[in-house]
Amino acid sequence: MKRFFKKILKPIAIFALIAVLGFFNVVSFLPQVLQNNKLAENLKIKEALAVTPKSMMVYDTNTNVPKYRIWDGTAWGAEANATALAASGIVQYVVLEFSRTRDEAILGTMDALGDIRTQVWNGTSWSATTLHANVGTTNDGQRGFDIAYETSGDRAIIVYNNANSADPSYKIWSAGAWSAATAITNPATTGAPLWIELAANPLSASNEIAMMFIDANIDVYGMAWTGTAWSEMGAGTAAWDATGAIATKKSIDIAYEKTTGRAMFIWGDATATDQYYRIWNQTSLTAATLLDIAASGGICEWVRLVTNPAADSNQLMYGCQDAGADLNTRKWSGSAWDTATEHPEHDATVENITSMSFDLVFETYSANANKAWIAYGDAATVSRKQWSGTAWGTATTAGDDTSYITLHANPTSGAVFQGVYQASTSASDDILEHNLTGGSATWTAAAIIWGGAVVAEPVMFRIAIASDRLPPPNTLTIGVTAGSKVSTINSGDSSVYANTTSCAASSTCAAFTLNVSNTSVTVSSIKITETGTADATADLSQLALFYDTDGNYSNGVTGQYGATVASFTSEAATVSGSLALTAATNYYFYVRFNASSTTTYPKGGQTVNFQIAANADVTLSSGTATNSGAPVSMAGTTTFLPNVISTTYGSGLSDGARSSESITISGYGFGVAPNGSQANCAGAVDTGCVRFIVGGNDTVADVDISTWSNTSIALIASSTLASYGGASGLQVVAGSQSDATNLNFYIYPRVSSLTVSTAVADAAREYDSADSDGLITLNGDHFGTASSTGYVRILGCDSATCSSPTGSVEIQTGTTCDSGDPSPGDGWSATCIRVRVPTVIADNSYTGNIVIQQGTGGNSKTHTFENTFRILPRIIGFVPSGGAAVGDAVTVNGNHFCQNAGTCPTVFDNNNRITFYSNVTSTVFNGWSNVAATTTVPTGASTGNVVLKSNSYDSNTKSFTVLVPTPSDPTNLKQSRNSGFTNLIPTGGYASSTPVYFAFDTSSGVGGGTMYSQIEIRPVLGADKDFTSTCAGNSYCKEGAGVAYTNGTITLTVSTSTADNSYHWQVRARYDKSGTNYYSAWKSYPDAGNPETATDLIVDTIVPTISFGNPDTCDNADGTPGTNNATITWSLTNESADGQVEYSATSTFSTSTNYPSPPAASSTSHSITISNLNSNTTYYWRAKSRDTAGNLATRPIPSDYCSFITQSVNQPAKTTKFYAWGRTSAISGGSTASTTFSVVMPENATSTKSAFVEIRGIYDTNGTSPNDIAVYVNSQASKTYVIPDTAVKTHFKIIYKVDPVNIDPSVNTIYITPESNTTIFISSVDIYVTYAYTP
Repeated sequence: MKRFFKKILKPIAIFALIAVLGFFNVVSFLPQVLQNNKLAENLKIKEALAVTPKSMMVYDTNTNVPKYRIWDGTAWGAEANATALAASGIVQYVVLEFSRTRDEAILGTMDALGDIRTQVWNGTSWSATTLHANVGTTNDGQRGFDIAYETSGDRAIIVYNNANSADPSYKIWSAGAWSAATAITNPATTGAPLWIELAANPLSASNEIAMMFIDANIDVYGMAWTGTAWSEMGAGTAAWDATGAIATKKSIDIAYEKTTGRAMFIWGDATATDQYYRIWNQTSLTAATLLDIAASGGICEWVRLVTNPAADSNQLMYGCQDAGADLNTRKWSGSAWDTATEHPEHDATVENITSMSFDLVFETYSANANKAWIAYGDAATVSRKQWSGTAWGTATTAGDDTSYITLHANPTSGAVFQGVYQASTSASDDILEHNLTGGSATWTAAAIIWGGAVVAEPVMFRIAIASDRLPPPNTLTIGVTAGSKVSTINSGDSSVYANTTSCAASSTCAAFTLNVSNTSVTVSSIKITETGTADATADLSQLALFYDTDGNYSNGVTGQYGATVASFTSEAATVSGSLALTAATNYYFYVRFNASSTTTYPKGGQTVNFQIAANADVTLSSGTATNSGAPVSMAGTTTFLPNVISTTYGSGLSDGARSSESITISGYGFGVAPNGSQANCAGAVDTGCVRFIVGGNDTVADVDISTWSNTSIALIASSTLASYGGASGLQVVAGSQSDATNLNFYIYPRVSSLTVSTAVADAAREYDSADSDGLITLNGDHFGTASSTGYVRILGCDSATCSSPTGSVEIQTGTTCDSGDPSPGDGWSATCIRVRVPTVIADNSYTGNIVIQQGTGGNSKTHTFENTFRILPRIIGFVPSGGAAVGDAVTVNGNHFCQNAGTCPTVFDNNNRITFYSNVTSTVFNGWSNVAATTTVPTGASTGNVVLKSNSYDSNTKSFTVLVPTPSDPTNLKQSRNSGFTNLIPTGGYASSTPVYFAFDTSSGVGGGTMYSQIEIRPVLGADKDFTSTCAGNSYCKEGAGVAYTNGTITLTVSTSTADNSYHWQVRARYDKSGTNYYSAWKSYPDAGNPETATDLIVDTIVPTISFGNPDTCDNADGTPGTNNATITWSLTNESADGQVEYSATSTFSTSTNYPSPPAASSTSHSITISNLNSNTTYYWRAKSRDTAGNLATRPIPSDYCSFITQSVNQPAKTTKFYAWGRTSAISGGSTASTTFSVVMPENATSTKSAFVEIRGIYDTNGTSPNDIAVYVNSQASKTYVIPDTAVKTHFKIIYKVDPVNIDPSVNTIYITPESNTTIFISSVDIYVTYAYTP
């Protein structure tokens, strides 16, 4: 409720104030309220509007209603209307002056009708206007009036052009009314006063006001108001200058020296570069003195003279904008002008000369004493320079085309304002404002005061800015610094400060402030109210105040306010003391207190906020002042933190606990968290949590906390806690606030159980990759997420040594023992580790401990598993390793065979024995050690697992081979045409001769006998086709010769001589070992892919029979040979076979040819033509045919031959070329060209064999189809020749067969047609004719 009223009181108070002032309607004033409310918030100053030095801007918006805005210290308020002028009286000049003793201002205006009017601001609103004179529309363009307040009497005087009379008139504003008009008849000028300037003497006892004017005749004259009358200052009645610069512009000005009160009158002369000045010292007036500024390019038309307000200064700053657009300045020191050295020309081309586009002002901010500013229109921008006191700085530019500029400095706050009336040619044509505050040299960005459109040149003086000059009352301002309080304080801490003790400035130090404005007072008590959620009365104590005057706590305080500390009652503590406050000095009060009260403490999450709640909470023992500013609260919010002091640890531990162990945390400010609120890290007061923030973030579950009070928390460390803790790892949170200092607390690993593959609990064997008996899984929690620096050691051993181990036993990677493991497959997770029992453990070491150290994520903490771990016996192998027969000696090798604490058995018994497969136990005891036991293979033993039992502990099972002689099943079956098996018969292939050879591989586990091969081979078809799988009495079974066998694989062979037929076969091995036969299984050929109904091989020994026909002679076979060929014909009478002729020109066949090659396909008859023979030549030949089995028949037999003679040639042949056509011109696409040609044979009785036309030329296409060439001769069919698309000319050649060709005297005609996209050029056409003739 307290904070609610604080939030609403301030805006209510501001609205109430505005309602009293009454110069805005509600809508227009709302932004002003918000701005001032924001200012109060930012500066921590209450009632901002009441204490902010007022500045006002009045401006014209091209209407008859002047507009105004009020500066609130940070921004201009909303636009409001002053009193309207007469209809059509558009405002052209505005003059604004404030009273020195009253909240009063006078606004003077001259409008487009020529009316000179005033209206008065009474602090809340504007009065009706008073019409003083009308100058008509002839002289409305010059400011023929001015206003000034007396310094001492604070009456206002207006001097004005009274209806263009040569004598100006004046009126006095006093007691709320204007006096009657009085003419000033002293001047000797005869023209109407067109421009009038007034300035008030700044000396506090003076009522003097200096006046200066220039009339329509450009006469310059000045006078002084004495408080009762106008004085000529002893200058007589003659004009001061009869050739002033210009009467229609402000070419005159007046300013007073600050400390002497002397007035300087200055004006421009009609002579270029000349300006004159006179000084009035209240006794005498100096003669007119020339000020020559050589850089001026014309007469000085716009003049500005301003006073330096510094308390010890008589400086003036002068500026001149001449007719040549030059802008120059000079500074008056009080006795002389400085020179162009300090004042180089600012600009030779100012924005315009029609309006006054520059202004000057001295700063009033105390730290910037003697500094000044000039602002001027510069081409298309506004330039600004700062006078440092000795020189002008570099110009900065901003803005757009400008017509009029005015500068003003608030005499109290030091704020500097720049008003800009933009030119109508600018892009935005607005009224803009820039400002400097707090002594800054950086101007704000432009604020749009009015959005236009502005009027064209000349713009007159349409902006005025002024400030009130009321002295402030003696006010004791209660405030706070901008610095925020400390954000947190530990519950239970003593002598804590609300501010940060390292803060070094009021902007960062949280403190209350007291400042008396005018006269000193003595403070007797200060009441501090606590407004946070903490119970200050019950839980806080010993509030004290310390103070200084620099707002810098870090460099020490001046002292403690009051001699004692204060207790809280009803949430407030009053500190009594006596402290004299010096006027205009800030006093900073820092708050210190205890965050405890005997045995009670504020709760975590509660807040403490300090406030001076009312103006009456600061009392005075001497002096008087009006208290203001309260309520004020220190910035920021301070929240109490829980404060852990100590904790207990797990059994035997000094810095942590294992899962399931109980711990108790003690401290302050934990709150009272009920069940259900004890794992709430983000809740309100009286909720909280205990959480780990190092080694994994996790919160202790509500169910794991048994008690929770403001000073104690009891909990159990859970195995599911997802944290390993660490240095500063344990944190208590209360009311969503974390303890600032966390405890060092580690969560240790805990091995809760082992998972083993053996039947014995907590026991395993040394690791062997052949089984899982050497793998164990450690179950528990907080092992770490990966091995990293963690380790597991079994019986004091790592994977390499048991002597000073530095590593770990080997982790079983590639397996996952935790489905939630973030790194599955590495064998190590937070809750389980899968490891190999190391093989380096001594064979006489049987029991011991398992130790784990945390891995990744943990803190290298260790745990020793509570149960004893046993290494069980393991059989590694046998000697002999390949097996043994019954009765043979065998040694069982392994480790840890003596389980009776290392004492080995001496005889076999029920607890110490060796058992073979089928539960056959050895009876022969030959020896027993830690690593070996010797016996013989017992009768009845067979191949299988052997188990060794030691002290009732069984070993692993290990397979042992009891050897038997039975041969292995045949493999690698082969069939071959020769005994070397280099001419294998493919499956289903032929054998053209017998015997056929067969082979296969077999072996036995026992040597020393004789191996035999047996084959059963049967026809594929017929009654005897089925295998009987026995050789006894089986005529289809044959056994090969015996082979002595020792060991390994042996190849057995056998051969058969069978009649021609298709066969399939199978084999087996017979092993005669010591007179006993052992048989392998039958194995059919081939190993796979040929069913028993299919043929394995075919025996075919019959040769094909060749017949030359009837008669069966060579002549009948070779027929009638030609000149270059002969045809040989024969048939096969008993089977199909291929065909081939072997021929030669010699009877020895030393160089013969077999044709065709390869031979002609298998058939029962063949007719083979031999070509390319020589004519009239004898050739010798034989016919050859080979059947599928490879049986070759030759006729005549190889030692004999047949022969024939080729015929002689009696008609020769030749080829002749004839010219047909040649052409050079183009044949266009789609056109046909033709010509005739003759073929004249030189011989008679010719016989044409062939004729071809050859066409050569060049073609050109456009790259698109169709682009081919058609050709035909005589009446033959046309043939189209495809030619490639190309973008360049390309050669071509066409061969066209002519059949028949016409022989002379007949003629031939050729036709050539290129297609539409092709053009051709023929180079030649020839015809080639091959013919025979009779010689």
